[in-house]
Amino acid sequence: MTITSPSSSPTYTAPGSSLTLQGTASDNVGVTQVTWVNSRGGSGTATGTSSWTASAIALQLGSNVLTVTARDAAGNTATANLTVTLSDTTSPTVAVTAPAAGTTVTSTVGVSGSATDNVGVAGVQFKVDGGNLGAEVTTPPYAVTWNTTTTADGAHVLTAVARDAAGNMATSAEVTVTVANAVANANPQPIDVTSPVISKVSLSVTSSGATIGWTTNEPSDTQMEYGLTGSYGSLAPLNTALVTSHSQVINGLAPNTWYHFRMRSRDAAGNLGVSGDYKFKTRAH
Repeated sequence: MTITSPSSSPTYTAPGSSLTLQGTASDNVGVTQVTWVNSRGGSGTATGTSSWTASAIALQLGSNVLTVTARDAAGNTATANLTVTLSDTTSPTVAVTAPAAGTTVTSTVGVSGSATDNVGVAGVQFKVDGGNLGAEVTTPPYAVTWNTTTTADGAHVLTAVARDAAGNMATSAEVTVTVANAVANANPQPIDVTSPVISKVSLSVTSSGATIGWTTNEPSDTQMEYGLTGSYGSLAPLNTALVTSHSQVINGLAPNTWYHFRMRSRDAAGNLGVSGDYKFKTRAH
């Protein structure tokens, strides 16, 4: 049993959070199976035997001992080890995506951003004039609600700070907006009584879950109802961030089973938009 790639040496420093191993194995009768296990979690079966490949092995920060085992039909085994170190010194990238620079804001607005990292984003903290705006957001979508009535009228700077698990941090470019609640109060706008419009529904299904996406024509929260009938009976957790692009995951579903679902989004004024009934069938395997 021999590991030949990404290195034939006993140690290797990985540039990213996943790795593909390749190697060879031989036996006087024949190799029947090659498996791998990571000391930091994860295991699987390689493709091929005498010449094998183990793809997309997930790595954790620090030292990962990868053990590859070849077996023959009689149960005899041989192993090879590779110690892989994942050192993350790359900072995330982050940007404030809404509101746009130069926007005049009043009342309550949604502040959202985007963030990526070579290993994974641990959290995004939005800021107004350098002070924290709400709590750190640890999962996408990265968004918070800003009650601008607690901020003085005038120009203010929005930023977002992203961090990864290794402690690398990055700050977005500044986005300057103008708070103008005094003007808004002097010229009150009509009361919003219109519910968000739900559209552009997307669906991805596995044997035990589904990911549903949709859009709304105004910032609103995110929640789904689902169940075995059109009466639903289950509610996914409410995501209170006001966004226009929505996504929600439901797990723990039975395989090869039909489910009904509908989407719910409520705007800042409390108007609730509810979609029509949709159905999907989970995969058999």
